[in-house]
Amino acid sequence: MVLAVNIIIGETSITVEGPFLRFNEAAAYCGYKPDRFRKVLRESGLRLPASGPKQNKYAKSILDAFMACPDVFSALPSRTPRRRTPTPVFIRK
Repeated sequence: MVLAVNIIIGETSITVEGPFLRFNEAAAYCGYKPDRFRKVLRESGLRLPASGPKQNKYAKSILDAFMACPDVFSALPSRTPRRRTPTPVFIRK
């Protein structure tokens, strides 16, 4: 079963379809070492849409679109880390 989903980034529509690669595999697919790939993404402010329950897999179709035109991915909003809100603790005397 092949799952294909269309996502719209800015004004560009991209079909997301597998196979899906982990970050290290995605870096190798794009021709980078993992550390360099992470640095390229961070310094340029680009964010690739991730898939999977842990958001740690990247579709080859997304990687192909990234290598063809990386400027498209600058339109994605950056993901802010979730912050834990502390719950108040009451101590009885």
